[in-house]
Amino acid sequence: MKTKIFLLSILLLSFFSTNSISQVSQEWVSSYHFTSDDGKALTIDDNGNVYVTGTSGNDYATIKYNSSGVQQWVAKYDGPANGGDGATAIAVDASGNVYVTGGSNGISSGSDFATVKYNSSGVQQWVARLSGTGNNVDLANAIAVDSSGNVYVTGFTFGSGSFQNYTTVKYNSSGNLQWVKYYNGTGNNADFASALALDDLGNVYVTGYSRGSGSSDDDFATIKYDSAGNEEWVRIYQGPGDEFDQAQSIAVDGLSNVYVTGRSFGAGTNYDYATIKYNSLGDSLWVQRYNGVDNNHDFSKTVKVDASGNVFVLGQSFNNLTNYDFATVKYNSAGVFQWDKKYNGPGNSVENANAMALDDSGNVYITGSSSLSGQNYNYATVKYSNSGIERWSQIYNGTASGSDEPFSIAVDASGNVYVTGSSAGLGQMKNYVTIKYSQSPRATLTAFIEGFYNSSSNSLNSDIVKIYLRNTSSPFSIVDTSVSTLDSVGTGTFYFSNISNGTNYYIIIKHRNSIETWSNSGNSFASDTLIYDFTTAANKAFGNNMKQVDTSPVRFAIYSGDVNQDGVVDATDAGAIDNDASNFVTGYVNTDITGDDLVDATDAAIADNNASNFVSVIRP
Repeated sequence: MKTKIFLLSILLLSFFSTNSISQVSQEWVSSYHFTSDDGKALTIDDNGNVYVTGTSGNDYATIKYNSSGVQQWVAKYDGPANGGDGATAIAVDASGNVYVTGGSNGISSGSDFATVKYNSSGVQQWVARLSGTGNNVDLANAIAVDSSGNVYVTGFTFGSGSFQNYTTVKYNSSGNLQWVKYYNGTGNNADFASALALDDLGNVYVTGYSRGSGSSDDDFATIKYDSAGNEEWVRIYQGPGDEFDQAQSIAVDGLSNVYVTGRSFGAGTNYDYATIKYNSLGDSLWVQRYNGVDNNHDFSKTVKVDASGNVFVLGQSFNNLTNYDFATVKYNSAGVFQWDKKYNGPGNSVENANAMALDDSGNVYITGSSSLSGQNYNYATVKYSNSGIERWSQIYNGTASGSDEPFSIAVDASGNVYVTGSSAGLGQMKNYVTIKYSQSPRATLTAFIEGFYNSSSNSLNSDIVKIYLRNTSSPFSIVDTSVSTLDSVGTGTFYFSNISNGTNYYIIIKHRNSIETWSNSGNSFASDTLIYDFTTAANKAFGNNMKQVDTSPVRFAIYSGDVNQDGVVDATDAGAIDNDASNFVTGYVNTDITGDDLVDATDAAIADNNASNFVSVIRP
């Protein structure tokens, strides 16, 4: 059984590894300079506006750019002590209101949480400050806003003793305090909250690390609160090295599963990535540790989860040849390792990974700093496909050729990528520098896969497909290819590098266990963009070669069952499915026609039906 699955993995890799490298262009670079400016966080809205925050001249400075990179407004916040104020996190709601949090000096309270709301025009709506009972250094690290405009902030405040506690706050849309919750770990020692996430039910999840009674015993500590602030559960993770375990990032999926990652001391392996999946009840579903080469330090920074439950972790990993490199790891929803990818910049020196984003097709975007010469760093931004293939990388060296470091990244629905951070300006004073990259040409395609489509929910089990573009005249030569993921509504974005606007191409879909399907005619790109929907009618496919899978709404799908990819569904395919079903094969295998990770009679029935109807590929 293991041999069969291993050989299948090789076939899948071969099938999906020949995709083209997409083109990327730097659309604009916007710089903001006042005095000693340090950009820390970025977010975007659905209209293509970009919001950046950080510290400028010891004040919060929040900036809005339009989609062309033109500055719309700058909003400053100077706390009551007229001292040091530094923003750490930003969020935007559906109405374009902007929320910023961080640390701000109070008059007699040290540094406090300070959370500010601006409207879409940059006019301050309210400020909410929170000081810990210890009147010491308090710092907010993360912020989120829900669909009702409630605002959630987490970080740490000093308690009445001499140590920090997790502090999590909820404000309503008017900035009124709804609740504040503190967490003091069992060691009655220092507890630092680093990240926060919300689910669709209004539950709040916080992670960070909690120190035991000793000075070198940090553990992951992850907490769930309900919408009223009631503590649902606390989960502690202690690594095998029984030493420093520090969670850095948290994510929640649509089923309220919780994902946490951070650095964790191993047994003889120094620091490793440690990534944990909990269900909504706090049960640990799996723990995965990542130890890079040479048993040296590996620091994970952030975790993301896609619509299919795949988990991506970014950090940096040390090796004796190239020092620290970006290291990106993918696990499937069951926690099974899929791939890891290293990025060693052109300077062959130190890379510091800082942030990651996913697009709707499961592509991965990472950013951080890369040392090019001496101690000077540049922005380094990299894209990987869902299968781990590097699609492009971009280096940005600021105008002063000094040290530049990005801290935040976002990607919009059109595949535009935004990065912000700080960059050395003239005289080595730091500036905010925000960059927009565009990817082109791109095709937005919609298609359903017969076995993967659920007519009850009108949704698709997401999966990877490969798109070919072919000339419209014989011998219909391949012009370009691209691989991406069809999401739950059947839509994927595919990037190409060899097309010409105004030239017609056949669009061909290939899926791991479905019939190759051609578009009914040639289609052309305009302004580097093409949109095509296979699902609305049978005649959207050449030869009407699709099956109706839904009546309300009317939907068509490409035929499933071509397990061996020979262009016909027949007894050979059915036999392979029957064999795997009798052996109870599970996982990502070609014989799983329905995409539920289980080979059974349902898969066999689809293939048998299509075989009896002599379903095969139809080409021009």
